[in-house]
Amino acid sequence: MGVRISDSGDTAARVKLIDNAIGNAPSAIAPAATSYLYLHQAEALSRDTQHEAAGKSLNRAYDLWGTHREGDRPDWLGWYGGAQLKSTEGKIMLRSGFPERATSALAVAVDQALPRDRAVRSGLLVTARLAARELDGALDAANVGLELLENRVQSDRAYVRLTKFSNYLEPHSPRCRPWANFATASGLCLMRSDSTEDCMPSPQSSR
Repeated sequence: MGVRISDSGDTAARVKLIDNAIGNAPSAIAPAATSYLYLHQAEALSRDTQHEAAGKSLNRAYDLWGTHREGDRPDWLGWYGGAQLKSTEGKIMLRSGFPERATSALAVAVDQALPRDRAVRSGLLVTARLAARELDGALDAANVGLELLENRVQSDRAYVRLTKFSNYLEPHSPRCRPWANFATASGLCLMRSDSTEDCMPSPQSSR
């Protein structure tokens, strides 16, 4: 529910819902489940631009995850782990204005993710590397996402993020256009520019 509220634009309401969930959680809840709640809190606070508080909740989520034992996760949380922590850390660092730290966390999240999640996180890694002005790294991440979208998974979120990447680069130089007909999702091919300097998006366009 908190995620849907946040996506509709009411980030403060999501923070309140997650705070209530943490405050009313049973004392005997497994560390992994508590970690999951604090990670949601960190994401909600970050979306609400409470970056310092988000960092504290993120650290709490990591600490709790570090105390979990194999087998203590409930069945509904069997998918949760380090990749999710790193992915959320990357998003929080990117919103906080630390794209280099975001790229480091997101690179780990991409490597550890299942194919569908890897496609989505590759798109986010593209955004972070653009913000850090790492064009070659952004192109590499985009290639990973494109390969997954073409051959292995379907993901609207990954498609949207990679489309934005194409739009960021196109105004800067025709040589930087990564996809000829991206909208058709077929025949995709990334083209590297001989000179990447004039392809760099402005800091405003990459956030």
